[in-house]
Amino acid sequence: MEIVDTEISYIEDLNLMIEVFMKPLVSKFSLTAKESLDIFSNIDGIVAVNSNIATELSVSLQTLPKHQIPIGQIYFKWAPFLKLYTTYCQNHTNALITLGKIEKKHKDLSVFLREAAESQSSCRGLYFKDFLIKPVQRIMKYPLLFNTVLQYTSPQSGEYRSLEDCLRLFSNIVTDINEIHDRSLRFQELIDANDRITDY
Repeated sequence: MEIVDTEISYIEDLNLMIEVFMKPLVSKFSLTAKESLDIFSNIDGIVAVNSNIATELSVSLQTLPKHQIPIGQIYFKWAPFLKLYTTYCQNHTNALITLGKIEKKHKDLSVFLREAAESQSSCRGLYFKDFLIKPVQRIMKYPLLFNTVLQYTSPQSGEYRSLEDCLRLFSNIVTDINEIHDRSLRFQELIDANDRITDY
């Protein structure tokens, strides 16, 4: 089942980002607490939540066929914490801007990030920015994944209601993220327009 398989590989990728990029980046380039927060936001919280989800899915896989795993119940139990994604997604553009500023300050940073990615076969040809956007991509994909699972679940199943609740939850989170993103873009356009105005 795609949602189970991809959840497990997703958390592996987040842990890979922390070990290959985040920890070395913070120590080697002496990032301030603010710089680290601006780039990685609340990734630790996201990793903690999704690690629990991945663990519960993995444990269920050991005793149940994939089609019997209580996917909806597992995800919905962690629902209050999944709004962490709103903060992470809202910060993503700022993360790239901050990273660009640090690259200007540390000329060898881009080389370090490239070599770190290329020296690890587990990165599979992906670079730091590819990993940094993974939480954004994941939260946006959840509604599609749950909709797919629902299509193959009987409405009479005890799991059906939980899956519906999850689909509604993730759809609302994605809607909130998109609205925040749109407001942020409009705000940035106002700032850019103001910067173009010549002082009289």
